[in-house]
Amino acid sequence: MKQHVVAAGHGLDYDWSQDHISVKTPTELTDGRVSVIEDVLKPGFHLPAHRHRSMVEIFYILDGKVTFAFET
Repeated sequence: MKQHVVAAGHGLDYDWSQDHISVKTPTELTDGRVSVIEDVLKPGFHLPAHRHRSMVEIFYILDGKVTFAFET
């Protein structure tokens, strides 16, 4: 497998849901199986409840805190 390293703040980037993200893993690198996204959330950022039917989201928080609400 070809090694691919993308520095912090770099990568394919775009604005999304009043936020800005950088894509660390292009889909062709992982055959569309994994995406890694760098996202520096602004204070007070809120994303409406939603569901992914064909993927799992995993979050790794480096600084600050985030509150998640899960449907039971």
